[in-house]
Amino acid sequence: MHDVLGVGEKLTIGIAVMACDGCVQVLENAVNRLPGIAYVGVSLSGASMTVRSGEGFDLADLFGCVKALGYEVSEAGKAFPGTSTDCPCRARAGAR
Repeated sequence: MHDVLGVGEKLTIGIAVMACDGCVQVLENAVNRLPGIAYVGVSLSGASMTVRSGEGFDLADLFGCVKALGYEVSEAGKAFPGTSTDCPCRARAGAR
């Protein structure tokens, strides 16, 4: 996986545990607020997220944000063995 991404470069990562359109919205809204994110698109059917980097992009911040929301990340197209099928966005909504 890329350790450094230049401004304007695209990165696609796998996202596990997404179960609904709410997950897509939660991820897009949260990641879009991070510094250095010029574009974010999440695909529920593809279990992936594509970002285009801007000035100040930090891969560790991106992964930290996704993991803090209850999702798992990997290189796009890689399997996630033994992952939960619970929906993190619904679990957070129920905890409010």
